[in-house]
Amino acid sequence: EKDCIIVQTRGMEQWLKYRIAETNGIASLLEFPFPEVFLEKFFPQQNQEESGSSYSTAETKFSREVLTWAVMRELPQLIATDKESGRNLFISPRKYLSSDEKTYSEKYDIKLLQLAEKIAELFYKYLAYRPDCLLHWEGNSELRFNVPKEFQENSWQKKLWIKVSGRLGANYLARRVYENVNNCRLSSTAANSPIKRVFIFGITTMPPFYL
Repeated sequence: EKDCIIVQTRGMEQWLKYRIAETNGIASLLEFPFPEVFLEKFFPQQNQEESGSSYSTAETKFSREVLTWAVMRELPQLIATDKESGRNLFISPRKYLSSDEKTYSEKYDIKLLQLAEKIAELFYKYLAYRPDCLLHWEGNSELRFNVPKEFQENSWQKKLWIKVSGRLGANYLARRVYENVNNCRLSSTAANSPIKRVFIFGITTMPPFYL
C-alpha cells in the first residue's frame, strides 16, 4: 500500500524523502502530489480515468503557463471585435495595449505577454478560490446567490474566460467536481485507489474548495 503526502513545493518533497530515508533506511511507496493534483485522482478527466494513469503524472491544461498562452491567443481578437462593435467592454486592456497596437511592434508583443501573464495568474487564483464564479460565468445560474455582485456583471473578464476555457476544453477540475457532486458520482479510479492514508505536510493554508 502506498502512502500519500500532499506538499506544496518540490523542495519540500525532496527534503521529506531525505529525512524519511535517513530515519527508516529507505523511502519507498510514497506519493508527493500537490493539492490540486491530488484531487485530480478523485475527479479525473475521462481519458485519464480510462487509462488508469496516476495522479503523480497528471497534467492540467489550466496551469498558469497554458492559461497565459490561451489568453494571448484570445485577447487581441476579443479587443478588435469589441472595438468594431463600439461596446467598449474591453476598454481597459485595449488602452493598455493601444500605444503599440497599430505597429504590432516587439514592444506590443512584450506588453501583451505581460498582460496575459497577469490575467492568467488571476484566472488561476479564481480556479482555486472562486471556482463558483467561473462556473456562474459559464451559465450555471443556480450559483448566482454564491457569487459577489461584481462577478454577476457582463465584464470583459467573463467574456475572456469563456473563450479561454472553451479553447482549453472547459474540463477543469472545479467543473468536474461540480458535475460529479451534482450527479452523486465518484470516479472508479478513486474507488479502487491503493492509497489508504493521506498526510498533509508543510501547508499552512488551503483554498476552501480543496477542503
